[in-house]
Amino acid sequence: MSLWFTIKDLVTPPIVPLCLTVFANTFTNGAFPALAGVLFLAHRR
Repeated sequence: MSLWFTIKDLVTPPIVPLCLTVFANTFTNGAFPALAGVLFLAHRR
């Protein structure tokens, strides 16, 4: 049990920023252009 927590503590820190980076990149690449497109279409009306 203690070994599992040690492994978990060693593995978790690098994974969390990686997940946040991937999420941020996905949000920037996906949501921002979509939002910009919606605003652009709304502006054209």
